[in-house]
Amino acid sequence: MAGEINRTLQFTCSKGGASIAATSAQKQSDMTGDDVFTQTQSIPTSGYTALDVGSVTFPAHLMIQNIDSTNNVAVYRDNAGAQLISTLHPGEFCYLNRVGAAPYLQAAVAAVIVFSKGCEV
Repeated sequence: MAGEINRTLQFTCSKGGASIAATSAQKQSDMTGDDVFTQTQSIPTSGYTALDVGSVTFPAHLMIQNIDSTNNVAVYRDNAGAQLISTLHPGEFCYLNRVGAAPYLQAAVAAVIVFSKGCEV
């Protein structure tokens, strides 16, 4: 079957007279793998914790959301904190397209829970 993976992003912004009208992008692609995951994971402040993707192999599409109500979590490409991808404030999320390895996460002030899901490409 073709077109098993569907991704949609919508973005709007408005403040003080400056605005961006609703803009969206959509991409559909084939899935050659057959594994997916959905999970929550506790991320500590000490060290860099690899995102647990279960048995999903790479490359993969990943979505990560910080579901903590107070604290931030950083998402890194490496396990040394040298390659920051994003800092997620409470409730924020990021989408990683066709990543080659699991990202590493570190909570800023106190441990946080992240919700993530993904699929093999």
